[in-house]
Amino acid sequence: MNAPSPVFPLEGGCDCRAVRYRMETRPLFVNCCHCRWCQRETGSAFALNAMIEADRLPPDIHIFTGSKQPWVVLPPGTPAVAGYYDSRDYWPPESLARREALLTRIRAHKQ
Repeated sequence: MNAPSPVFPLEGGCDCRAVRYRMETRPLFVNCCHCRWCQRETGSAFALNAMIEADRLPPDIHIFTGSKQPWVVLPPGTPAVAGYYDSRDYWPPESLARREALLTRIRAHKQ
């Protein structure tokens, strides 16, 4: 039986939960990789990889650029920092309010 198709847009983020994304359209293709490298990097038995056009997932900021590959050219106009950043300096006020509301719910749940 086939799973139902997801409804777009979809939102998600990286494992550290600091970087979020929004997918407006279906990926070109999704694979599930079982190589040892992906197992080590994710701490899981496999990793899911979605291939999409870069212009469909524009970043708000480039982080850890101090360790980026020298051949990677960052687009002008997008903030870039050598390490991580303080969300109060870069996030829109609406995003900061949503984050605070989420943290408040998490704190209330833990009590």
